[in-house]
Amino acid sequence: MRRWATVGVASGALILTLGIGVMINRSAEAAMARVVPDGVFDNEWADGTHTDIDEGANLTPDYTGSGDDDDDEQSLETNYSFTNVPSLTSATRLDLHFCAYSATNAVGGELDALEYEIDMSGENFEEGSVVPPYRTNPLSCQWYSDTYTGSWSQAAINSLEININRSREGSGSPEIDDMRIVSLYIDVSYTSTTQTNQTNYRWYENANSTTPGTPLVAQNTEVIAALDAPIRLRQIVRVDTAASGTQRVYRLEYGRRSTTCSAVSYQAVGTGNITYHNNPSPADGATITNSGADPTDGSRTIIRQHYAEANPIYSKVQAASGQAMLWDFALYVAPETAPGTYCFRIVDQDDQQLTGYTQYPLLVVESTGPELSEQLRGGQSVIDGVKQPFSW
Repeated sequence: MRRWATVGVASGALILTLGIGVMINRSAEAAMARVVPDGVFDNEWADGTHTDIDEGANLTPDYTGSGDDDDDEQSLETNYSFTNVPSLTSATRLDLHFCAYSATNAVGGELDALEYEIDMSGENFEEGSVVPPYRTNPLSCQWYSDTYTGSWSQAAINSLEININRSREGSGSPEIDDMRIVSLYIDVSYTSTTQTNQTNYRWYENANSTTPGTPLVAQNTEVIAALDAPIRLRQIVRVDTAASGTQRVYRLEYGRRSTTCSAVSYQAVGTGNITYHNNPSPADGATITNSGADPTDGSRTIIRQHYAEANPIYSKVQAASGQAMLWDFALYVAPETAPGTYCFRIVDQDDQQLTGYTQYPLLVVESTGPELSEQLRGGQSVIDGVKQPFSW
């Protein structure tokens, strides 16, 4: 049936390197990662550690502060370590957010400024400047945001820093202000890399059910096809990295092997002599369960997907990194299928191959003997069913 992370200024500088808490946008391969500070060293600011400003958008009253000492140093830095955004193909947008305030009231004058600048692989982006207001409560800090667009590689994002500096340009009494950052994070929008590997499989008898019939062979063993008959295949795709999830569209293909399965010229199942089989009861796309004899992939958790009677196929249930997906295919081998060994593979619907193919399901079509036109009768050849005379 059918990251970033450093901060720099004239008088006091804060340099941050950020870690991540991934927030997934599950559309296609687009993803977003929120990077926050996750380590600290070389602390030259007066107060705070990375854990004081790593809460993201949910504020807590702790902070990192420059202090208000009249220090002649032009740069007071705090360096934070970070964790990289995983499996990034190309980052296209950085959204910086930080919440800051002055704990000093510059009576009769102006407050100091915070100047911020992003550095990535030695490239410095346009500097920004803000003058946070005087506040007595960290939770009343002022939020600031800035957006940067471009195209950056994994290596570039891994080197991301943001420099925030207290600029000693204010006036009043006191002249030097204690500038404080309550929270700092960056949302990195990027194209993710999902790494998948076609691994183990098993062939079964067909059954008019979402559960296949009796296994025909052991796991990862080729099967001899019965012509003009349906057959079932359960196939695993391992998810090595699910950067933005694996809810995607795929297609099952096959091709006749001459040397190796990687060298086969493939076509979609449903074209040519190997097609899908339409069982009366189970609907295409129906949820499948454990047959009791499913292929396995070591200790990986198997996320069962759906029963398939047609292309395309879908990853209907989310599979995380380290898990594996399983589909159940109802197939049909036409009687005119040419003898040989046929390989099967799953590809993205946009014709992109998976990251790897550890196993290819193999289906063998045996020769049924010489065609009528190739047989001998009584020592005489037969052409198009007509006996030919002897000749020397």
